[in-house]
Amino acid sequence: MTREETKKIVAVVSMTYPNFKPENLTDTVNAWHLFLEDYSYREISLALKAYVQTSGTAFPPSVSEIINYVYKVEELNELSEADAWNMVRLATCDSLYHSKEEFDSFPDDVKAVVGSHEQLRAWAELDTETLESVIASNFKKEYRASLKKKNDTMRLPGEMRSLIGKTADRLMLNGG
Repeated sequence: MTREETKKIVAVVSMTYPNFKPENLTDTVNAWHLFLEDYSYREISLALKAYVQTSGTAFPPSVSEIINYVYKVEELNELSEADAWNMVRLATCDSLYHSKEEFDSFPDDVKAVVGSHEQLRAWAELDTETLESVIASNFKKEYRASLKKKNDTMRLPGEMRSLIGKTADRLMLNGG
């Protein structure tokens, strides 16, 4: 987002919330731009609109509240842990012979937790009680943690995500 677009966002906040009166408009725009520059104007304007329409508060949003609204839409589209598990459980019914096809049909978030089609096949060989208790519980816990990590990482500034990626690449090269 450009500085001019940030200025427009700050102006909308100012017009929408009469109690939003920054002491120094230039400093406010500069500060907001620092945190919003990784986002598109469309993302931020839609997030602001959603905040105004759903927050139920007369107080203006902070920058972090606007950023959180950017990600709410994506989080609402994620499978719940129960739905993700149900998808895996149903796939185990056909995974003795078709584990690769079943695994390949999963969304990426589910694939990340299951790990591989071999794991799916191994789960298909388990008795129903173990699958529905131990495996289900562990899967749901790992799925929840995986989504939280993904969502927390998405909220980080682009440069920080890049540094994390470079560190992970170095660790993989060094065998750690």
